[in-house]
Formats: sequence, structure tokens, C-alpha cells
Amino acid sequence: SSGINAEYGERMMEFIDDNFLTQIVKEPTRGNNILDLILTTSLESVADVKTKESTILDHRIVEYTLTYNSISADISDATDQGDFRNLRLHGVDYSCLQKELAEINWDEYKRQCEERGDEDGELFKDQLLQIVLRASEKNLPSKPSHKTHSVNRVLETLKRRQRKLRKRLMKGVETDPDKDKKLRDELLENEKKIKKNIILELEKKKKKKK
Repeated sequence: SSGINAEYGERMMEFIDDNFLTQIVKEPTRGNNILDLILTTSLESVADVKTKESTILDHRIVEYTLTYNSISADISDATDQGDFRNLRLHGVDYSCLQKELAEINWDEYKRQCEERGDEDGELFKDQLLQIVLRASEKNLPSKPSHKTHSVNRVLETLKRRQRKLRKRLMKGVETDPDKDKKLRDELLENEKKIKKNIILELEKKKKKKK
């Protein structure tokens, strides 16, 4: 029945979301429906996805190329930042920080985020936090000693953004090819940042064991 099909569909969407998968077949594979899927956690590993008619099946054949690229070296340094718990926030001079933040064109940042499909404001919020954090680290003194779990917090932010981007891609929100490409590029870049953070976390754990 349609109710059972809808339940199975919801379960599948939850599975895709929970495992950070992206469905990348965009052309119909049977009639007007996309029934044959390619699910991946690594967008840069799959290229040239296309479908073609089959002489023996009622489904179209899905063709694609597998590529194997290492993590790009030019990943944004924003993922390596700490967090506000590293900073001394009481009894300090905020004038330099206030001056730097006042000179930032926040409206322009917001406009750029909206152009990238930031309907819920999550991307702008994440960027705002990163900018304020970097400025704070530059203008405020650090606390003396203890370490924090900064990579974990950044990683959670990236994963949350990744889930939102994948949902938008799965729903086919962007009908404009240029906006769809921007969405895919952002998803790919976010994916690289997640991998970089996971590697950093593993390296920290190895150092603690030594």
C-alpha cells in the first residue's frame, strides 16, 4: 500500500542521512522515475554519471566512472580553529575585537550565503561563528593550559551542515543548473573538511596513547 511504501521511503531517507550518503543519479531510470540509485559518501570518487537505454531491460542502464583522489591540501584552515573555551573572556580589553568586527561587511556575507542556497541561515551562522572566533583568537588572550575538544565541536558543526546539504540535494530543491552545481561543490568541500577533521582527531588520539 502507499502507506507502507511511504514508511519504507522514510526509513531509507533516514539511513542515507544517518550514514552521510548522497544519491547522485539525476536522470530517470524507468519511465519518469529514478529507481536505480548510486549512494556514496565520497562525491569526488564518482564522476560522469549518465543513463542509457537497454535493449533487454525496462530500466535504463546507469553508467559512471570511479576516481580516487586524495584529500586536497588546500582545505580551509577554518576547520583547525579552536573554540571560545580556549580564550580568557573576563577582565580583558575588547576594544580591538569590537573594532575589527565593526569593519566586517556582514550584509555581504549574508548575501553570499543566500546565493549558495542558505535558506535556513545555518551556513551564515556557522560562518559568523568562525569569523568571530578567528577575530577573538587574534585579539584576546588565551587561557594558560588545559586542552579542549575543539575538533569534535567543529566536526559536529560540519556534519550537521552536511546533513542539511544532502537533504537539499536529495529533494532536488535546486532546479537552476548553476545553483545545483554550487550546492554540489559546497557539499564536496564540506566533505573534505570532515575528512580532514577526522584525520586530525585520529592523530591526536595516537599522540595521547604514546
